[in-house]
Amino acid sequence: MLIRGMRLDGSITRFNMKLLADVGQHLELQATVFVPDAEELWGDFPSFIGLSGFLERIRFAVDPLTDTFYFGSMALTDL
Repeated sequence: MLIRGMRLDGSITRFNMKLLADVGQHLELQATVFVPDAEELWGDFPSFIGLSGFLERIRFAVDPLTDTFYFGSMALTDL
């Protein structure tokens, strides 16, 4: 993976993830993640969630004024 001009070797894997809700219901889903081969090479890079492989699987919104992340399932039965 090329991140900020630095090449990192690693693998892409799927795992089960749970988003914890302060209000409402928690959400469990599968996510596709990149795992670097060597943790020390990651350095000061922040962890991040990506649109492809994770956020595209849920409904979400961000309120920058309150630093709040809203999320929900995309299942039709939830509508």
